[in-house]
Amino acid sequence: MAYKQNFLRLVVSGTLYTDEQFSWSMAFIQGAGGTAPAPETVPDAVVSAITSFWRWPSLISKFAQIDTVKLNEIGPDGRYVNSETVVREIVGGIVGVADSVIYPPQVALVVSLDTAIRRGRAHGGRFYLPLPGPTLLSSGTLAVAEQEKYVDSATTLIEQLNNALQPWQVGVVSDIGPGAQQRVTHVRVGRVLDTMRSRRRSLDEAYIQGENIVENPIPG
Repeated sequence: MAYKQNFLRLVVSGTLYTDEQFSWSMAFIQGAGGTAPAPETVPDAVVSAITSFWRWPSLISKFAQIDTVKLNEIGPDGRYVNSETVVREIVGGIVGVADSVIYPPQVALVVSLDTAIRRGRAHGGRFYLPLPGPTLLSSGTLAVAEQEKYVDSATTLIEQLNNALQPWQVGVVSDIGPGAQQRVTHVRVGRVLDTMRSRRRSLDEAYIQGENIVENPIPG
């Protein structure tokens, strides 16, 4: 199994409530046989696009902070092409602005990435945003207006990233069989929040134990 050709992998990572960690990623592809060089640094325009997205009103909780953005070229074997990692450390972090609701760190919102094909290899992808900002309806789901907000913000993010990294474009890649890749054409966002267990493994449980409640043991 191998990828069809080289691609870029953008990885955004940071902290949740200080102690937990999160990351999400996107792939960037070129047309068949594309040979444009990979960026040697994370462009300012990429960081600017991510910052605008993260600070979109009521999108992401203020308890989710981005501290690192990586952008590396991946070869057909799935490994880094270059030995040096292309990374931008964000001084002071990029902090969400929503403060109306507090969710557990494992709660996430899925942004689905669709392509021009409906099924098969590289037909779609997704990434998981941490700590959504909106309050849920009494049905336990997001309001339609909130779904639309995520669709609009994610679409704007992808458009800005595409402009910042031309001719690389946001896409979906597969290493099944001979490999495949497809450009992302639009995004979808559902109304039900999801979970990622890996984002809930560092908070200290700090158990409190009660007194012994068995005063007279049952005879054997």
